[in-house]
Amino acid sequence: MPALINHKRLFHRERQQDIFRLEGVPSPQRWGKRPDGQHIELGIAENNLFLMLAALGLAGPLFGERLLPVGTLYDPFIARGLDALTYASYQDARFLLVATPSGITLAPEGGAPYDRFRDRIMFPIRDRRGRTIAFGGRVIPGAGPAQDGKADAKYLNSPETPLFHKGRELYGLHEAQRANRTLEALIVVEGYLDVIALAQFDITNAVATLGTATTPEHLNQLFKLAPDIVRDATGKEPGAQPFLDYLERKFGALYGV
Repeated sequence: MPALINHKRLFHRERQQDIFRLEGVPSPQRWGKRPDGQHIELGIAENNLFLMLAALGLAGPLFGERLLPVGTLYDPFIARGLDALTYASYQDARFLLVATPSGITLAPEGGAPYDRFRDRIMFPIRDRRGRTIAFGGRVIPGAGPAQDGKADAKYLNSPETPLFHKGRELYGLHEAQRANRTLEALIVVEGYLDVIALAQFDITNAVATLGTATTPEHLNQLFKLAPDIVRDATGKEPGAQPFLDYLERKFGALYGV
């Protein structure tokens, strides 16, 4: 963003000097303002941003000269300005909104946004059609201090959204279907790296749950794709017992178990 802002310049009706340079504060961004600038800095003011986008997006029909306003913000702030965003959309205003993907950043009230997946190796989570619907991250041991004095979880996923439900999605399922025209069996393992490690040895029919037990939704999906399901579990893992309970409920009555 600083490079783009430096090129487009900051807007103000009157020319103003760069306060950072005047005070000797190092900054990669030039904060001098001028009437021909194209960037408007609002800070944390989501409603004002969306209302401004609506107004600028109507410049064509109102004033005869079309603009292409682009709004940029961190994704947690979108929800705070939804009323204004809805108003802007129903006004038939033309604008672009660019934000970080859902759940990538966190923004505590009154604090600066920060990366949800800091000090982690990130993995895209795809649905069966290959669309990236979320992200996961595995902690890098010793990469950074634990937050709030608590040990970081080994795996961390994006928050659930209308597109992403941990109890329904399986990591690596899209890749397994692409690598195998016919799936004779599917192996359910613990995490992303287990799937990747098996793939290095040409075992391309492994999938992983996303920090949850193996749910009935998982199993219904798996049995539609392969006749045999192998659960890589010691029996002591959280996901093992629900898996066995489900099989007993589903097939016990059928076979008199």
